Amino acid sequence: MMAVDWALTMQSHRSAPAQGRAAPLSDADSIAAGVRTITIEFPDNKAQAAFGGPDVGPEALAEALGLARPRPVFLVIGGAGTLPHAGEPALMRFFEWGVVPAAATLGATLVDGGTQSGVMKVLGRATAASGPRPALVGVAPAGRVTFPGDDPQRPHGDTQLEPNHSAFVLANSDEWGGERRMLFGIATVVAGSEPIVAILAGGGEGALDEVRSAVRRRIPIVIIEGTGGKADEIVAAVRWPTDQDAAAPLAGILGAADMTIVSFDSEPADFEGVLARFLGPDDILREAWRLQKLMSRAAGRQQSGFRGSQNLILLLGLLVTTLVVVQSVIDDYAILATAPQWVNPALYVLIILLPITGTALAAATGRFRPGSRWILLRGASEAIKREIYRYRARAGIYSPAETRSMSREVKLAEAIGSTLGGLMRSDVSQLGFDVSSEQLSVPDDKLTPLSAKSYVDDRVSGQIKYYTETAGKLERQARRLRALAIAFGAVGTFLAAVGLQIWVAVTTSVVAIFTTVVESRQLETSVTFYNQAAADLTSIRTWWRALPEPERETQATIDRLVERAERILRAENVGWVQEMQDAMTQFRLEQASDEASAKAPSGSETPDGSTQPAEATLHPPAAGGVPTPGPATQARGPASTKTPAPKKTPVPKPASAPRSSPSSAVSTSGDSRDPTTTRSRSATASPAPSDTTPRALDAQPATSPAAATPVEATSENVDSADASDGQGPGDRIGPPKDDEV
Repeated sequence: MMAVDWALTMQSHRSAPAQGRAAPLSDADSIAAGVRTITIEFPDNKAQAAFGGPDVGPEALAEALGLARPRPVFLVIGGAGTLPHAGEPALMRFFEWGVVPAAATLGATLVDGGTQSGVMKVLGRATAASGPRPALVGVAPAGRVTFPGDDPQRPHGDTQLEPNHSAFVLANSDEWGGERRMLFGIATVVAGSEPIVAILAGGGEGALDEVRSAVRRRIPIVIIEGTGGKADEIVAAVRWPTDQDAAAPLAGILGAADMTIVSFDSEPADFEGVLARFLGPDDILREAWRLQKLMSRAAGRQQSGFRGSQNLILLLGLLVTTLVVVQSVIDDYAILATAPQWVNPALYVLIILLPITGTALAAATGRFRPGSRWILLRGASEAIKREIYRYRARAGIYSPAETRSMSREVKLAEAIGSTLGGLMRSDVSQLGFDVSSEQLSVPDDKLTPLSAKSYVDDRVSGQIKYYTETAGKLERQARRLRALAIAFGAVGTFLAAVGLQIWVAVTTSVVAIFTTVVESRQLETSVTFYNQAAADLTSIRTWWRALPEPERETQATIDRLVERAERILRAENVGWVQEMQDAMTQFRLEQASDEASAKAPSGSETPDGSTQPAEATLHPPAAGGVPTPGPATQARGPASTKTPAPKKTPVPKPASAPRSSPSSAVSTSGDSRDPTTTRSRSATASPAPSDTTPRALDAQPATSPAAATPVEATSENVDSADASDGQGPGDRIGPPKDDEV
């Protein structure tokens, strides 16, 4: 190892900071950080170099050189002696007109081995020959290199540093390969949240080790074909995979590397376009996020319309019942004797108009079907979100091994097109969509690839938090509504006991409304499902965190992690859709029943041809303590309320609100210790279609429980229009919130 004491006591020479870089640390700060910087004076260039002890990390060295600002990185990998001499002019042209201009245009930093040999020498000359010069940082083992003005007392080798670099990081090592960890550390620190792209030209065993390190870190690799060495060996193994002898040493690379092959004979400008594609904005992903947010906002509007009409129908039923009771009481006690003459006719007109209004509102809801459209749009939103997270995590069909013949961008576009195609074959196609760019803007942090850790933090942990918080909120809401129902039931029992049986119809209507809200919105069932989904996702997260550090970011682990997590989320979404479809189907059936009962004859016909309303009776209180109306008063829904005679009004029936079907039993089969085990969302839910290409939106919503088809959707909207409106995460999912997309 080199002597660290020399690095900390060597005299420092400084020059002005390079353009576009932060000022280096002062001498005192550098020494305090365990870092020493010097200025190396080459014949035509001055470059700063930073030394550090064995405990000094890349952050301190990058800070000392003023390289801490986040920027994209081109990590150039290649051998010092494997590049054919005849290939140097062509590679020089490739770098000068392709790599270096791309780095300057995109604001990227070039990082390489820093020595005056092979690919590093060509890159240095190409950078010097270019107009705008991007930062070029070399990372080399301090004990193997030398430079002009080097201290003869310092242990060093005889390999010269390349003179056109702008900065050097000299790692605390005297072995070739000992600088590899520092090389990738510097690239990671300089990049920050920006992407890193590795470029392989030629190369020997050392370059192959660096390629393996890039693969483990999921860094995409651009291979220049025709530069010899390991670059051409990898290309041959990719193009002729049947040659087992050639592919065997590269097995760990071929199956996991995100590789792009560029021919040495192609135009350098084309190579610049390849690099720009890695560092530039991902337009396909941005458009996917915009479509997901568009579907989510449209689903929120349809949900608001559906919930509003449902609530209004319930309130109209309660109001009709109350007015009938009030009119009966007024008539019985002759309260209107001194009232203006228009009061009694006004009550009579209201009792007629309110049921008509409720029927018209129910018909409008059935015609425009906001509930069904809400489910379809929410399903499309969540299907797109799942594909987005698979795409960003490079998992499944978007993994490097699965994108050899078709790019992941094309696969994402096809998956989204399939989802939207099914959606637009429904009556959702009759809606207008607000596509204003302000509402559909996508932040840049949603366009970057995700590591396994980022996926766990963003998607898995975000959804766990959402499910846990929402389950608590829904549980409290259901408990309050049930308590109010019990309280009004007790009030009805008291009224019956004191001889005010006529008012029991009103309290019974209120109880029915509270019960309907709990059941139609699946509040209690959703609490169970949310807790199950949170437990399953927690199991997935615990499994991933229990893995050894090197295994957490492998492609096999990422594929397994993402597939399990998305399977759990999809199962919860499909089950939620089935429950909501069943509830809305029951709602429509009961509305039809109410309309039929409203048209049926009531009472008996008198000799003169008029209809005499049947007398209403009240049965004794049931087990729950609430008196129930007799057969003549049990027709449900606001439309079934009969208009009373002006002078003699029987005890009216309560306006019972439509009820949803009972919640299906939830299966909890499976070993809870296995993170792949997911609970069935509903016993009535049909098997989920393939997760690769969402196609669950092709069918119209079912019109009966038996024909209900599960459509993929999120449970983010069980109680709110959209996660972007202040509720938990989840494309959420949302984990993530929709307002952060």
